[in-house]
Amino acid sequence: MSAKVLHIIKKRSLPPEMWADLSNFRYQVGEEIDSRAIVTNPALSPYCLDERRKRVIFAETPPGCDLSQVPFYYQAQFQHAFRLIAVPYEDFHSLAAELGNPFDKLILIYSVGRCGSTLLSRVFNKVPGVVSLSEPDIFTQIVRLRSPDQSRDGELSRLLLGCTRFVGRPAPGERISCLVIKFRSFGIEIADLMHGLFPWAKNVFIYRNAEDVIESIAHALESLGSWGRMFRRTTKRSPIARLWLRMFIARRKKSLQRLIPLIQDYSPRAIADLGSMGLLLIMWLSVMHRYLTLYRQGIPMISLRYEDLMINPQKIVKSLFEYCGLPVWATPAACRIFEQDVRSGLHLDRKPPPQARSLDLNDVLNIYRFLRNHPEIQTPHFVAPGRLAVE
Repeated sequence: MSAKVLHIIKKRSLPPEMWADLSNFRYQVGEEIDSRAIVTNPALSPYCLDERRKRVIFAETPPGCDLSQVPFYYQAQFQHAFRLIAVPYEDFHSLAAELGNPFDKLILIYSVGRCGSTLLSRVFNKVPGVVSLSEPDIFTQIVRLRSPDQSRDGELSRLLLGCTRFVGRPAPGERISCLVIKFRSFGIEIADLMHGLFPWAKNVFIYRNAEDVIESIAHALESLGSWGRMFRRTTKRSPIARLWLRMFIARRKKSLQRLIPLIQDYSPRAIADLGSMGLLLIMWLSVMHRYLTLYRQGIPMISLRYEDLMINPQKIVKSLFEYCGLPVWATPAACRIFEQDVRSGLHLDRKPPPQARSLDLNDVLNIYRFLRNHPEIQTPHFVAPGRLAVE
């Protein structure tokens, strides 16, 4: 078994929300090493796939970099990586099989994004014996590789199994009591594959009303600088910009469909006529629709509203711990995270002050008009089934 060392020469200047991808680095191919390094070296973690060469790319970070304690796993990997290791798929699968499941329990968090999922990930991290990882992006890449006809599901399931085992790999000789993985919003598209691999895992879906999710993303775009402000404002006010957006959606619809399957049910014009908000709304709707599909297929999942979590965090977290088989006595300590700023200066999930809001009354009315076309989710404040029971 042999892997290649890729020496990082330069990292691209990228926005925080970039995809984990090998092209994010300029590198020089170096020496060969034993592939077993990905098992023996705890500083190595799976970053992305090199699909063209059939390799899994591991990032090596400094020993003091604890990826369970960062807001976003993939961003910390990119920022702190000092070299990469490219491991052939077959070696990766063999070593993953030898590794087995290095955790006793598994909790998977799916979400619509901008709904307190990062907060929830940090809550789990406060429970002794639990390791909670926020957005290992290699899973998103597998979403992007999944074809609508599901012809690659067997191959992708093997990759998912190996990735889950390796992101949950503790230090040599140790074992994790419970592993929590919080996916990016697109991760719900592989929830059925994850259930097939780990039918005993606990599945949690956290969501928030569409207005506040869109508002939060729009606010984040504003904070990205001139490009973000221009994209948000221009597509709202300029017919030419909306035409450009419509053409972009039409040309990229096939690739967008893998991440946002529901986009196929709406014309590019219907989405683009709402400006940038239309694309954000269809992303929210697609995730909500996917949850309903999974729930009705019998995949055991509970739904958790952000609004409920904020109103009564103690009761919600206690019920959540009971559902997941975690000690309820850890609830008070875990809930202290609500008093902290979990994003530490990054884009916040919280609602901006009224004077800074991006959505006006016309935007809200357009959201309601758009949602009327869906057979079930006809309001931005839709309440999903499977709601977490609270005492």
